[in-house]
Amino acid sequence: MATTGLTHELRRVTWDAAEWRASLLCLPAIAIALAAPLAVGHRYAALVMAGSAQSVGFGAFQRPLWFRGGPMVLATLGMALSAAVGELAANHPWVLLALVTFWAFCYGMSGSISSPASWVGQQCCIFLIVSSAVRGTPHGAAIRAAGVLMGGCLQFLCIMMLWRFFPPARTTYSDPALHTPGWQRRAVVSNLTFHSATFRYALLLALTGLVAQGTAQLLHFQNAYWIPMTALIIMKPDLLLTNARSIARLGGTFVGAAVATLIAMTLRPDGIWLSMLIVVSMYLAYALQNVNYALYAIPLTSYIAFILAVARTPEASTAEHRVIATAIAGGVAMVIHALYVREELQRVARTFLPRATT
Repeated sequence: MATTGLTHELRRVTWDAAEWRASLLCLPAIAIALAAPLAVGHRYAALVMAGSAQSVGFGAFQRPLWFRGGPMVLATLGMALSAAVGELAANHPWVLLALVTFWAFCYGMSGSISSPASWVGQQCCIFLIVSSAVRGTPHGAAIRAAGVLMGGCLQFLCIMMLWRFFPPARTTYSDPALHTPGWQRRAVVSNLTFHSATFRYALLLALTGLVAQGTAQLLHFQNAYWIPMTALIIMKPDLLLTNARSIARLGGTFVGAAVATLIAMTLRPDGIWLSMLIVVSMYLAYALQNVNYALYAIPLTSYIAFILAVARTPEASTAEHRVIATAIAGGVAMVIHALYVREELQRVARTFLPRATT
């Protein structure tokens, strides 16, 4: 039955969930974030700003949090702070390990607030880990945070303006969901107990972050930070969904890496052509995110290879590292979740079986 369910999840393709029109609204900010810095020769600024803009763009597909653009605003602020902390913590591996574990736990607990809050927590984890790839100074961390803030604000402003003229994605509510201050705090506090599924999932994410980050620090290969980042992204409360996302992510990453490598070797893109490939890849990623996870991973992987090429990183080696890191991350997530489920079943058995026998 489990194998049948896994096969069904992998094969499930929902073309009706494609957001072909709404995804176009996320592209102007990415194009501007790339073009403006590149025009004056600042490749690093283009990399940081465009990366922030593309991440915040996913917030346009989230349900409201306080107000319609709330997920994008909170993600921008959280990502900027996490980016600065991650770059500074990179100088101290044990501190970074502890921070990744704590950020992952907070990401899990944010689910007690709402689905958009959980998405914001995930983006914060991603930017903490990605920024730790560079050991920086306080000045460098401040510059990175400023770039993330600018890219996120640019995306927020562009989308809010375009929403005045074009309909938003269907995956969001039509009306803003306003929550009174304090409701979110009470939701988190009330779930700080082992009886809460949210709390147990947060512990699972914390353990995943700890093991995956520790694995990345032990391996020492280039772009190893993709291991904890990917492991936290694919880890879900349900074991079946975690396994399905792990397999789909690996398959999509492999195809996306192959596509990016083929394009890089054939066309040798740079400048305007590289920027166009980045924008097209992100358009497909936005549009396919709810269609099928493997299909979504293909353009997302190509985007990562192309965006890193802006900083003169070879697409072929980037794609190779991405596949290796994804395979390791998927293995880590699947093993940890399987062991976690086993422990959960044993705990339940110890709790209820003695009562049944009496």
